[in-house]
Amino acid sequence: MYALYPYSKPNKTLNVTITFCIKGNLTPERLRQLFTENIMNNKTKEGQSTFERLQQTWTTYLGYTFWKTDRNFNLKNHIREYDYDGELSFPNPCQDSGLARVVGQLVGLPWEKNQSPWEILLAKDCHPTNSLEQQKTYFILRMDHVLGDGYSTLKFMELLFNLKLSVPKLGMNQRQLTKWQRFGMVVKIPQDFVENTLLHLLSPKMYDRTLSNQVNVSISPAVPVSLVKDIKNHFKVSYAAVLHSAVQGAIARGIHLAGKTPPKTTLCSLSFPVPNHPGGMVIHTTYLICELPCGAASPVDRLTETQDILKEASKSTVPLSYPIMFRILALYPLPVRRWVMNFLFSGGISYGMATFPVTNLTDYLDGMEVKDLMISFGTISSLGMMVHTGGVNNRHRFCFTVDKNAFGSEEWCNKLGGLVLEELRELAQRIPRS
Repeated sequence: MYALYPYSKPNKTLNVTITFCIKGNLTPERLRQLFTENIMNNKTKEGQSTFERLQQTWTTYLGYTFWKTDRNFNLKNHIREYDYDGELSFPNPCQDSGLARVVGQLVGLPWEKNQSPWEILLAKDCHPTNSLEQQKTYFILRMDHVLGDGYSTLKFMELLFNLKLSVPKLGMNQRQLTKWQRFGMVVKIPQDFVENTLLHLLSPKMYDRTLSNQVNVSISPAVPVSLVKDIKNHFKVSYAAVLHSAVQGAIARGIHLAGKTPPKTTLCSLSFPVPNHPGGMVIHTTYLICELPCGAASPVDRLTETQDILKEASKSTVPLSYPIMFRILALYPLPVRRWVMNFLFSGGISYGMATFPVTNLTDYLDGMEVKDLMISFGTISSLGMMVHTGGVNNRHRFCFTVDKNAFGSEEWCNKLGGLVLEELRELAQRIPRS
């Protein structure tokens, strides 16, 4: 599903921006030094660069895609001061609304020809809102998702700064199964895959407009992990159910603000890691399409229904089938792969969502405290919205990237981040206080 189109067409590929707010002054010269020492000199047992993808791009030959090494690789092209201007000028002082505007345009920028599609931009906030604050540096990693997944990026950051981030252990949902249970799961794969695919193809999207390939980004206020846990524990649901229900609730509230009735359910593509990540820059993830409640009678009903659906979905073998399908699809030339993926995206999936664990301690990059983290995905093909949640120091940030034409109202799309917090607070109000 990646590298199906030239990297000069950003809305045909999936771009990612990962923004760290750091307390201090991080310079491009220092970052290039760290990259050279810690990334370029890191080798596998076979002597290959662990992160060789960061020196590669892709090319096509006879209808197939191949990795191509940049023979003129120069770190100055990839690690530099923030140098975009005009509408892309970095806001100073930087607040969430200004950052969202910039990120929304960065995810849609094309890449330089024959260069690996990634860059790290360092922007200085020289005018903090509080006169007692020190200078802050915004570390913006922008990359094409074809280079690697979230776990790859996490390991890249840890190796780059020679540290261990305080990320909780990723739950891979590994279950201990007997031989007969494993056999039963293999037999069940075709049935589950067909049912999941039909659900996708026969369901409508929650928007029916022609997409513009221009996006708005909405970033939530910081959401304490403790708030999510309080809701989880009181209603006896999973942590993931709280996050997904909050997103669905924000969408329902936004549609109400636009004067419309939210759909009873929406289809969401969930992505999550596959066990035994091989390391380096690779994509080692899989997917599951879920029909989640949107226009529920109350936030509590939406939460409990989401819990039931995710619990049942955890038994599905569909995540086992996608890696197999993609390997088979890779045997076919690009025109066939493009047609298949466009056909799949044209179905009822309304948005994609990925969640990443929040660090549980104060972390430092090159000795400077990390104050915030926001992760945003661009939209791709006919998928008009992407949602990502992650964060640092026990604080979530929800980022919504929404096509400007998806819902007919940019105003409420820009409020989605705040509506997540409204949904969570309303759930928290249902918890008795002793």
